[in-house]
Amino acid sequence: MFSNYSDYTRDSEKNQAEFDYDIKLILQRFASNIIFSNGLQDPYSSGGVLKNISSTVVAIYTTKGSHTLDILGAKESDPDWLVEQRKTEIKIMKKWLATYYADLRASRN
Repeated sequence: MFSNYSDYTRDSEKNQAEFDYDIKLILQRFASNIIFSNGLQDPYSSGGVLKNISSTVVAIYTTKGSHTLDILGAKESDPDWLVEQRKTEIKIMKKWLATYYADLRASRN
């Protein structure tokens, strides 16, 4: 156990140097049913996932969007591209749910 912050920091830096990681590989092996939604107007989007990792870890982005815009409540004034992005996200989630329920039914037979 670490007795102070300096020990923790030193050991964390040492471990980082010894055990580099690849986020794409981690997501391929251990993740599923994630939508990475990015609006390229968001300054943090360049650090986001902008390409699909697998069939169930997908990236959706728009050049006009910004941080969390797609998860805010829908309004009449929402632009068409935002409405379409939300529809795409819902379509993906419905597919995941359909797969789950099909697997569940199959497991009971």
